[in-house]
Amino acid sequence: MISGSSLGYTVKLKMVGIGYKIEIKQIENQLVLELKLGFSHTIKIKLPKTLKCKRFHEKSNLFIFSFENAQYLKNVVSLIRNLRFPEPYKGKGLRYENEIIRRKEGKKNNL
Repeated sequence: MISGSSLGYTVKLKMVGIGYKIEIKQIENQLVLELKLGFSHTIKIKLPKTLKCKRFHEKSNLFIFSFENAQYLKNVVSLIRNLRFPEPYKGKGLRYENEIIRRKEGKKNNL
């Protein structure tokens, strides 16, 4: 807890799937996430000023969230993840970096 309060906590969120897009914008000194997750509309989430969000690389699908309070950070990231959680057939959606998704088999063609 002592090292977490001084260094902060990080959670990595990975976006898997074609057509999904997350944009990080700064509007009036506040971070705003614009999420395009396959719905007919974009979802905008305002993050607190002290919570930091950045992309791992410019073209990467990995996002790093950091904050000094671990419980609050995990709550915010889980709310974002629940907007499009990974589906069991193809694994598309938002998932944590080291999360393992149990995959289902799908249809069989018995000819």
